[in-house]
Amino acid sequence: MAYKFRLEQVLHYHQSREEQALEELVQRQAALEEETRRVEVLESEVDRMLRNWREQSASQINLRRLCSTYEYMVFLRQRLKYQEQVREQSAARVQEQRHRVKECWQQRKIMEKLQEKDYEEYTRELSRQELCLSDELSLASYRKGKAN
Repeated sequence: MAYKFRLEQVLHYHQSREEQALEELVQRQAALEEETRRVEVLESEVDRMLRNWREQSASQINLRRLCSTYEYMVFLRQRLKYQEQVREQSAARVQEQRHRVKECWQQRKIMEKLQEKDYEEYTRELSRQELCLSDELSLASYRKGKAN
C-alpha cells in the first residue's frame, strides 16, 4: 500500500499560489525600481536646471530666458513631486505583495506540516501492522511447533 497524501491537491494549490505571489512581487519590485529611476532622472534634471539658473543669474541677465528657466523649474518640481507620489504608491504595492507572499508561504508550510504528520501516522500504522503480522506468524509457528 503506497502512501498518498489526501490533501495533495490543496498542497499543490498553495504552492502555485505562492509561486504566483512571488512572480507578482518580482514584477512590482521592478516597477518600483523603474519609478525610483524616474525620480532620480528628474532630480538630476532639477539640479542641472539650478546650476543653469545660477550661471544665467551670474552672467548677463536675459529676463526672458530667466523667466522661461524659472517656469521650467516649476514644471520640473511638479513632475518630481508627482513622480515621488507614484514611487511611494509603488513601494506600498511592493509591501502589500510581500505580505501576500508571506501569507502564501505560511499556508504552504501548514500544508507541508500536515503532510509530514500524515506520513508519520502512515508509517506508524505500517509498523503496527507489520508488528501484528509478525506476532501472528510467531504465534502460528509456536502453535505449529507445539502441535508436533
